[in-house]
Amino acid sequence: MKKFRQNLMSELPVISAEEREKVVEIARKAFGSDDFSFERKYKIATLNADDDIMKIINLSDDDFTLTKKVRNKIAHGDDPGLKQEQFPVVMRAVSKIALLLTYWSFLDFGFTTHEFITYLEKTHSKLARHAIINKAYMARVTGSAEFLPVTKEILQLFQEKKVSGVYGCWVEDKAGKLTFSKYFTKKYRDWMHDSTKTSNRHDPEKIFGICKDKARLIGRGYFECGDEYQEFHHSWIIRQTDPAPNMPPVPS
Repeated sequence: MKKFRQNLMSELPVISAEEREKVVEIARKAFGSDDFSFERKYKIATLNADDDIMKIINLSDDDFTLTKKVRNKIAHGDDPGLKQEQFPVVMRAVSKIALLLTYWSFLDFGFTTHEFITYLEKTHSKLARHAIINKAYMARVTGSAEFLPVTKEILQLFQEKKVSGVYGCWVEDKAGKLTFSKYFTKKYRDWMHDSTKTSNRHDPEKIFGICKDKARLIGRGYFECGDEYQEFHHSWIIRQTDPAPNMPPVPS
């Protein structure tokens, strides 16, 4: 813009200073650009993005800062100095930034944030997979999974691989507390592998011998405790009542 102003003065010396500044302002609005840094551009993109999108992409400030440092070093021809354990962090962060840019592209094409989240949940894109998005939060936003509050001890069962996240059975007491049931889990898996059964319909009366109103099958859900989650699939929640006909005691 400084160069443009100088050209106006030399090429059109007859116009007044006031008119010249008006022309400069028009040109600035039409053609000028703010020379934002990479970090500034990123901050603008994140501050103006939908909150749900940012929580789903889930890029931490520390991971972005590390990626920016690597970018700057490479841009200047320097050794990025990455430790072995930092490589996957940077690669994941790059994918998250690319996913954020993809989100903004979708908005430019006229799609809504809700539509983008819907597509993101169903896509098999490598970009989404490499970004390691927050699937639990996305499932909460879309309502595609059920969330059950549990204790830290239950999450530890999964972490220690003492229980599986598929085809499990949990007994719920009157206070809503869940307990893993080896008894019902065995009955469920025995039923699934029973080649003599005449129907594959998931009927609790046929599988467990209990009333239908005391058991429900959850296709996909999350156990949650604070900020920690554990995904599970095809698991039964069996209500325990007192008295409980046909309900065996919960194993310890």
